[in-house]
Amino acid sequence: MKTRRLPAMLLCLSCLLPGHLQAREPQIELPRSARAFSVGDGIVLNGLPVSMRGFSSTQSIDELTAWFRRSLGAPVVENRLGGMIVLGRAVDGHYLTVMLQEGRRGVRGVTAVGSLRDAEQLHAGYRARAERLLSVLPHGSRLISDMVSEDRGRHAWHLVIDNTHGEQLNSERVTALMQQHGLALEHEARTEDDARLLYFRGGGAEAMAAVASGADRRGVIVINLISSSLEPFQ
Repeated sequence: MKTRRLPAMLLCLSCLLPGHLQAREPQIELPRSARAFSVGDGIVLNGLPVSMRGFSSTQSIDELTAWFRRSLGAPVVENRLGGMIVLGRAVDGHYLTVMLQEGRRGVRGVTAVGSLRDAEQLHAGYRARAERLLSVLPHGSRLISDMVSEDRGRHAWHLVIDNTHGEQLNSERVTALMQQHGLALEHEARTEDDARLLYFRGGGAEAMAAVASGADRRGVIVINLISSSLEPFQ
């Protein structure tokens, strides 16, 4: 399985909402330094179908964060998870999200726009799935991001979870989660910033999990799973 520093942000998609909502959907402007790109289809972020656009930029992550704060307008919700910054704002019945992460060749980002009306209708199913997932992970874990996408018949599931636990316990629970779905641990590695990488395979699926501790000593888990079908995991 090919892996990249930020798989969740390699996205630029046509809108999935009905036509009468598309006409009124707000747009997230990109800075002049940004280069947009597209990957995937059928994006569902935190239980909500969304339209997304990926981009890269040579500006610093601090410069881009300040630019998007101004562009989105107040009030903006901001979260920092390890090296990732997430900005969000509700506008005219939609929720606008910008995710930024620094890499070796600059910053990669993704913008997402979803309808809050659709979120209300899909909330119950998403929460049930999230609770099943978190029941296997250490106590107090929070599901920060849950994204499903499809590309040429292959389905991808990208998860970001944080908690107050260490690398060892988080790695053990992630391994148990994968084993529940028929994936076995094949090998481990380390990233340049000393995150622990776990590679799994089995049942026609493959997955990579990055387990690390943030600057605030919170545990961060990022899981990328690819399969011909995600039904067994839902």
